[in-house]
Amino acid sequence: MRDNNDNKLLEGRYRSLLQNSSDAISVLDEHGRIIFESSQKNRITEFEKNELIGHPIFEIVHPEDKDDVIDTFNYVMDNPNIEIKKEYRSLHKNKRWIYVESIFLNKLDNKDISGIVVNSRDISERKRAELKERVYHNNLIFLSNSALDLLGLSDKDDIYKYIATRLHEYLENSIIIVCSYNESKKSFTIEKTSGFGRIKSVLFARTRKMEYEIEFPIIEEINNEIFTGRLITLNPGEFEEWPLLGFSLEDFNFFKEKVEINKIYNISLARHNKILGNVTIITTHKSIIKFKHIIETFLHQVSVALHRSHLEGELINAKERAEESDKLKSAFLANMSHEIRTPMNGILGFAELLKDENISPGNRKKYIEIIDNNGKMLINLIDDIIDFSKIEAGQVKIIKKDFSLNSLLQQVHSSFLTENLINNKSKVKLRMRKSLSNDSCYINSDPNRLRQILTNLVGNAFKFTDDGYIEFGYRIVDSVMIEFYVKDSGIGIAQEKIDQIFNRFIQADSSSTRKYGGSGLGLAISRGFVEILGGKMWAESEEGKGSTFYFTAPYKPVKGAEEEINKPTKKKQYNWNNKKILIAEDDKFSFKFLEGFLRQTNVNVIHAENGKRAVDLCSEDQEIDLVLMDIQMPEMNGYEATALIKQTKKELPIIAQTANAIIEEREKCFEAGCDDFVTKPVNIQELYSKIDKYLTKKG
Repeated sequence: MRDNNDNKLLEGRYRSLLQNSSDAISVLDEHGRIIFESSQKNRITEFEKNELIGHPIFEIVHPEDKDDVIDTFNYVMDNPNIEIKKEYRSLHKNKRWIYVESIFLNKLDNKDISGIVVNSRDISERKRAELKERVYHNNLIFLSNSALDLLGLSDKDDIYKYIATRLHEYLENSIIIVCSYNESKKSFTIEKTSGFGRIKSVLFARTRKMEYEIEFPIIEEINNEIFTGRLITLNPGEFEEWPLLGFSLEDFNFFKEKVEINKIYNISLARHNKILGNVTIITTHKSIIKFKHIIETFLHQVSVALHRSHLEGELINAKERAEESDKLKSAFLANMSHEIRTPMNGILGFAELLKDENISPGNRKKYIEIIDNNGKMLINLIDDIIDFSKIEAGQVKIIKKDFSLNSLLQQVHSSFLTENLINNKSKVKLRMRKSLSNDSCYINSDPNRLRQILTNLVGNAFKFTDDGYIEFGYRIVDSVMIEFYVKDSGIGIAQEKIDQIFNRFIQADSSSTRKYGGSGLGLAISRGFVEILGGKMWAESEEGKGSTFYFTAPYKPVKGAEEEINKPTKKKQYNWNNKKILIAEDDKFSFKFLEGFLRQTNVNVIHAENGKRAVDLCSEDQEIDLVLMDIQMPEMNGYEATALIKQTKKELPIIAQTANAIIEEREKCFEAGCDDFVTKPVNIQELYSKIDKYLTKKG
């Protein structure tokens, strides 16, 4: 047996061991009160011994962990000599929470201890490392899963919804607002939100808008900051300068009253320097974003998905446009075949009838008129195709000059009052309305294009009106624009087809049983010319009650004498029996046509079958008074031949003749040295007038 001295020595050793241990050792009674501390100051909480003795250990346990610690204590009370390890958060004397690992052991039956032994150590460093690793792992899982999820999303609405839902799940106590971006309007539109809770209906009811109708422009001052592609942190007080939610400052203050806003974060959705949208994150209840780089990476993933969706949408639209274009072109070709073959059938058919020697003079005249009319229909169709091609290629030139607007309208009016029109549309009254007096109606614009547009619209009105009236005119709008109109009482247009009729190859009725012919290019050409002039075109109509077509052009009033606008030439008899004309033409039928008409004037006609021969004849024959020069010829074209002839005979008049009726062709002829210009098929009276002008000058 040991004596008292031995016991005291052993007790001193134990006490020394306890006091120098890195762990904190406490003993609790059956109620959880601390009855023993191994040192004067707890080694991990740094509370003094006298601050702990007599107090339940549960008082310094984190409220969220207290129930677990109590359960552990009760379990140990019921199971003596069984060690239970427990991790929990304990209060430190400096009022911070530390992570503690404690081993609980019931030694109530031990007379020397008579309590619950709690051996504790500080594991905060380990827990921080574990937490950091767990957060890293969770963030990695978050980004990995998001990347996989986004691969399966292609619809923009689904992507917007995914952003709002996923961010709200990832960020506690947050409100997410996802916006799309409209490049043309330079504005955002709210697409999806999350986290508003019950305030949502109250807030959007206050703005008197549905949630996804809110659209708001970018303020220029913050333009650069918005598009940085990184999260921008804002305090609620800075919102006055950042109205990114589409609400007024007043509405935002109302919002702040309902929600405890801590921070506002903003980032643009962008790809390849192109803005796709915007995300605003509002944190509440003192929450902040700790891992901004994770959010930025996530939103970069989203931007890639949105960009892919945009590209897929463009591909789908391009495919649909290509398919629609293919259908339109097929319909156009079928229509063109009909529109070309119909007048050709009339021309060839009645030309065959003219071969009959027994035909009466009356029928002969009628057949010739039919051939003439069908030929003009073909020319109009060809002109439409050329005009449309020029508009599509952006090669239309506007030639502005001063002219009388009233005179132009009068010419359009007169051109439709022909005997043929009156016979076919005798029940239709044509009215004209002018807003300016004849003295104040002079403007500067392109009279030829305006006449072409009006003629097209009035011609369309006559096509679709069998009874009633057609009225056309103009008015001045706000002293800056002229608004023209053509109104009729015809068949009208269905509402769903009004916008379509301005598209190329489209007609209100494009079926094979349609009553009215046409290429389907007229309105597309007219609108193209209007837009080039700086105006716009639209229509108002009701099926069965007529239509009104409008178009505008800039109003630029001028003073001065009116230029003649396509003043019609008067028929006159010509006699050039002492003159010689050279016809440079490789096509023998075109030569025979011109020779036949020119012989009626008693003029001496000679022929050159190509440009080189024309140059040689002009050099050899000094008696040639005028040259009719075809532009497209073998060996040497008309431009080259004209240039060579003019080198030695500058005074010799040369009139170009070409099947290319565009304005650029006319200018090219003049640049080569031609004195004048006629288009094929040649208008004989126009040709006579131009020849007479130069032969008269020459004397």
